[in-house]
Amino acid sequence: MVRVFGGIWLGVLALGAAWPAVGGEWTVLAYLSGDGSLEPVALDYARRLSLTPGTEHVSVAIQIDRGPGFESEAGHFEDTRRAVLVGTTGQTPRPWRWSDWRAEVNMGDPGTLVEFLAWGARAAPAKRYVVLLVGHGSGVRPFVEEAQRTDHGVAYDATSAGDSLTPGEFGVVGPAIIEALGGRRVALLAVDACFSASAEMAAEAAEFADVMTGSPNLLYEPGVPWDVVLQGLCQSPGASAEQIAGLAVEAAGATQALNGQAHGSYAAARLDGVGTLETRLEALSGALCGRMPEAAPAVTAARARSSRGGLSEEMLDLRGFLRALRDEAARGGLGDIEAHTTAAGEALDAMVLASCAGTAVEAGGEGWTWSVFCPPNLTEFPADYMRTGRFARESGWGSFLEAYLGHLQRLMWGA
Repeated sequence: MVRVFGGIWLGVLALGAAWPAVGGEWTVLAYLSGDGSLEPVALDYARRLSLTPGTEHVSVAIQIDRGPGFESEAGHFEDTRRAVLVGTTGQTPRPWRWSDWRAEVNMGDPGTLVEFLAWGARAAPAKRYVVLLVGHGSGVRPFVEEAQRTDHGVAYDATSAGDSLTPGEFGVVGPAIIEALGGRRVALLAVDACFSASAEMAAEAAEFADVMTGSPNLLYEPGVPWDVVLQGLCQSPGASAEQIAGLAVEAAGATQALNGQAHGSYAAARLDGVGTLETRLEALSGALCGRMPEAAPAVTAARARSSRGGLSEEMLDLRGFLRALRDEAARGGLGDIEAHTTAAGEALDAMVLASCAGTAVEAGGEGWTWSVFCPPNLTEFPADYMRTGRFARESGWGSFLEAYLGHLQRLMWGA
């Protein structure tokens, strides 16, 4: 997330107060990583989560991590704290009931996330859960290839050497997340961070979540107005995860547009279609790798027509790329590649529920829906990408990138 504003109120501090363990329809488990430049954003998210009048149907539990040298309001603490909101009185804003627990934790450690989810599910049990992650995001792998770099993923933690939750880590802890929620899958995983709505992240999240929202490119502050989303949820507690996700995209689009010319992207997708997408991309990869000398010009043209983002433009809008590649393959008489690209695009279209696409953050093309790793043409294939998780390997995307970039390297250097 890109910083542009601040907000600093957390409601009523009732340290050590007990709360009723009432099982409602929904609980929002908010994991707010503010240890770094997004501390005002984390505080504002907490404030917004309290603005909906109390209801027995919707509860909220938060873990908020703060760092030294930032805001002095809302309790002036610099470590990590937890609070729960199970209001049934109609109060606005609803008061937070703070837990006695406090610690200095690494929000980029997946074990920290699992432990919080287990605590939140006990403190505010529900039939269905929204897991909301807020913090900086920086794609699926380090922007700079250094063995010790950890500043990729989401939920960046400045105090913990910039550690973040990576796509591969989500894949590893998927079963533990389900266990933490009492055997329930996450109904909606909302990752409010830049470069979070990627094919790589979706492939891992599909192991434990049904629907996902996030930003395929940049998400500008103030992010997503979850007070608006919760208001809709409180009014219709029987809503589906897909409906909540659609409301979040609509609210995000309206808020991002208020920021001026440069507004960010946000999207929602069903995760039950990830397997189909991977299968069809694997078939496409096989066709491309088998005809790379013929296919490379079509790939290059399609990439040039697609939206790109990131510190070195290594994230690509997948829908735009597939549509452009389909057209280029048809123009070049590559019928098999055209067919496989069309099938992959249909699988992605079946997954994506809604999106709001930024304008000034585009590098060209139609806008953003869901992203995928695709480094610039003249770079050498980064081998560490194959270690980012299952998507890189099982979808064939990593093999395609290696073959395509290798082909360009050979043309460049005559090897």
